[in-house]
Amino acid sequence: IDVAKDRVGAMEKTNFTAVYAMLPGNLTVVNNLSVFGRIYGVKNLKARIDEVLKEFDLEKFRDTKSGALSSGEQTRVCLAKAFLNKPKLLLL
Repeated sequence: IDVAKDRVGAMEKTNFTAVYAMLPGNLTVVNNLSVFGRIYGVKNLKARIDEVLKEFDLEKFRDTKSGALSSGEQTRVCLAKAFLNKPKLLLL
C-alpha cells in the first residue's frame, strides 16, 4: 500500500507498540481502545474491544484509567491496542 496515496488503507493494516509510547493515562482502558480503534478503522469496534480485553485478561480494568494501572497492566493494554485492528504488519 502506498502510504502517501492511501493512508487510511495503510493504517487499517498496520499497528505498533513500544515501551516509550504509553497510552493517555487520563483515559480509561475502553476509551483508549475506542479512540485508537477509530484511528485504525476497526470494524465492529465494540465487539473487537471486548475480544481483546478478554484475550489480554483486561476485562476487570475496562473502566480503569490507564494511568492508574501497573506498568505490566499498561503494557498489556498497549498490546491489546496493537492487536485491535488485526494488523498484517505489527511493529514492536
